Amino acid sequence: TAGHNDIDYFVTGAYAVYEYKKFFANFGWAKADGYNGARKLTSDKAEGFYTTLGYKVHPKVQFLARYDQYTPNLNNSDDIRREYSAGINYFIKGQALKLILNYVFCQNDLFKDSHRIILGTQLIL
Repeated sequence: TAGHNDIDYFVTGAYAVYEYKKFFANFGWAKADGYNGARKLTSDKAEGFYTTLGYKVHPKVQFLARYDQYTPNLNNSDDIRREYSAGINYFIKGQALKLILNYVFCQNDLFKDSHRIILGTQLIL
């Protein structure tokens, strides 16, 4: 539960992960009866979930696919936001140091669809 300024709201969620040899899958879901939105605190009911699939083709190379869906207001079924991602991770020193390259297609019901290419690194000390 959170909020306490103008409204109180409650968020619930679930997460699951599965790993087997070179394959992994995870899933996350959350639902809220209010949240700190991009523009303001709102009492809109929102829901979102994602799933990621990954496969290590080599000890240093992993391919990924991901699906995200977010509905910022469950009372407005015309505003669903989806992202489809495909990526590759290159592990230089395990999870401690890796390079990340992702392509993301963003599909929005109310806004213009978009594309992103994300290049990043992860460094864990």
